[in-house]
Amino acid sequence: MGSALVLLAAVLALDAPVPVTGRCPDGRAWTTSADEQTQMLGLLNKARAKERRPALRRDAVLDRMAIAHAADMACRNYFAHRNREREKLDQRYKRVAGRDAAEWDLLAEILGTSPTAPRQIERWLDSRPHRRALLEKEHDAAGIGLVRIARGSRYTTYWAVEFMADDR
Repeated sequence: MGSALVLLAAVLALDAPVPVTGRCPDGRAWTTSADEQTQMLGLLNKARAKERRPALRRDAVLDRMAIAHAADMACRNYFAHRNREREKLDQRYKRVAGRDAAEWDLLAEILGTSPTAPRQIERWLDSRPHRRALLEKEHDAAGIGLVRIARGSRYTTYWAVEFMADDR
């Protein structure tokens, strides 16, 4: 778990909610794109508007959670909702936020590996469980993580989108 904590600490220590580059514990570099993450939010909200769902607002804690998970998957070469330590979504939220999610908060996550935001949205909308999470009417906040890594991982692109319903 040491390398995961080092990676998470590096992401959380950044002042900006979305880093542009980072390093895996083994020294490999990863990058992200604030523009593509913003594009993804626009595409999510466009899909939600089409189904008469409220727009999602960007949440800095969820952004850090999403980028940390995407970077962890890229650096440690896996693709799953649980990390290598088998932490669930609410446990990862607590680690990033420094507090538990309230009992009424509704957390959800969708993951992907498509090279572009439009292609990834298309894939999520074509999948019943991903579509359901994306269009959940109670979700009002989202965090978007995108990580690209050139070598040492099965995929070169990792998307993580964290959703929360917290306005009660």
